[in-house]
Amino acid sequence: DDVDPPTTAAEETTTSSSAASSSAQSCSDDPDWFTITNRGMVRDCAFIAAKDPGDRSILCGRRGRGQDDDRRGAEACPNACLGGTAAVAENDASSSANATRSCTLTFSVEQLTPPDSPHHFMFGYIGQSLTIPWDATDRYVLALRFDSHDRLPTVDDVAVVVLIDTSTRDDRGNYVIIPLDTSRAWNTQQGTMFYWNPEAPETQFFFNDRDEESGKIFTVLFDIGRMERIREYRYDDTPIANAGVCPQGGFFYALNYGRMARSRPVTGYQGAFDWTFNETYPSDDGLWKVDIGTGEKELLVSLADIENVMASENGIDDNTILAGSHLYINHALSNRQCSKVYFFGRGAYQGGPNPLVSKPEMAIDKPFVVNTDGTGLKRVEHIGGHPEWSMDGNTVFGRTENIPSMKNQIVMYNVETDSITGALGSYFSKTSGDLTLSESGEMFANGWEEGEDLVYAVVRLDDGANGLAPLIHRGNVHTSGDLRIDAAPRWNRRGDKLLVPGWSSSNKKRSLNVISVGS
Repeated sequence: DDVDPPTTAAEETTTSSSAASSSAQSCSDDPDWFTITNRGMVRDCAFIAAKDPGDRSILCGRRGRGQDDDRRGAEACPNACLGGTAAVAENDASSSANATRSCTLTFSVEQLTPPDSPHHFMFGYIGQSLTIPWDATDRYVLALRFDSHDRLPTVDDVAVVVLIDTSTRDDRGNYVIIPLDTSRAWNTQQGTMFYWNPEAPETQFFFNDRDEESGKIFTVLFDIGRMERIREYRYDDTPIANAGVCPQGGFFYALNYGRMARSRPVTGYQGAFDWTFNETYPSDDGLWKVDIGTGEKELLVSLADIENVMASENGIDDNTILAGSHLYINHALSNRQCSKVYFFGRGAYQGGPNPLVSKPEMAIDKPFVVNTDGTGLKRVEHIGGHPEWSMDGNTVFGRTENIPSMKNQIVMYNVETDSITGALGSYFSKTSGDLTLSESGEMFANGWEEGEDLVYAVVRLDDGANGLAPLIHRGNVHTSGDLRIDAAPRWNRRGDKLLVPGWSSSNKKRSLNVISVGS
């Protein structure tokens, strides 16, 4: 069943929003105006003055209609934006001196997977830390094809690893789907942790698998030129698998997905072997680092290390929860320089009744940062469950509950100074979504869920051009729980397309969609 059933070419929907006006008036003179900085927009002028007085002289932008029935967010561009266009920066070698760009972004949406297919399709992880579904040529998109979406997958649920050829259609008008391999290590939230090998992104990618008999997981390096697995990273004593690749190549972080399956089933691999089954915070498990070339593994941070940090800072109540919890790690996010990794130390509470525990599988949820040589382990502020690294290697985008005036803004948090250094405000009606920054650092996207729909807000950071993409339908079944379909946007390499999930109303199957972003 290599070629899916016939379908007509996907329809495209285009939306744009009206251009914003600009003025030199002070943003403190009118509550509907907000300051535009070189890092984005922040409505609180006093905050801007305190953080970066130099930004105070930058022009303000007029707030758009807000999150009304038109679904348009704030619309503005900085200094040069007049009458709906913004002059391209003079140092932009790719543009002529008098070229202009629109202050509002346009969007078109195309379903990438066949609307009549008998299969479900997904990519998996959020586009953090340069998790890009496209190969280096922007032609092929990695995906999983599977048959059931009504329960968490087990070892018996085999997903097919496929490439979607976005430059070739079959005689029925569908993009050609090329089966490559299969995986028994995947889930409906993170897939199988696809990542194109940064050292050979034209032909090689990583995914996770498991031995059917032993249940031990491992990571596969596959080459599409040779159409075969060229390496498997198997560790019989500590079976671990990829949780995040260094964007520059050389190594990947790995986790024990068997322990995760017990602790937080939605992000683990059900039935996978776990050598730490009865231990609360073992010293021989935690966050691992695997050398791609040699295959050597190193335990960077143990769960015992994390427990020590937590116990030293906790109060009595927190330590009561800690004593009854099995610790585990989620979301190993490398910065682009591969010098630091941001991760969550979490605890699944397995003690007796405790009125302080409302969500047992995440009774403990504390973020950490550590250097990639294992030094400098430190607790950092919780700025949301799906943060994203900025280009500088020390700052992460996220949200904060500690500054009331900034609850509705995506903030920038410096992990070295433990401080909020800026914010992207007014673009987003919700800041707790899934964040992703494009490879160039120019385009930023936030995706979140509203009932049966997925919402995507996109911002061009160099000039503030922004907009909301058309809503993506995710159905009325998968809106909560372990099988929910989250927004999870991922950029392509050029930063002009997002791969997002959805639910096809025609065949009642999970789908993949591409949002094209224009100006």
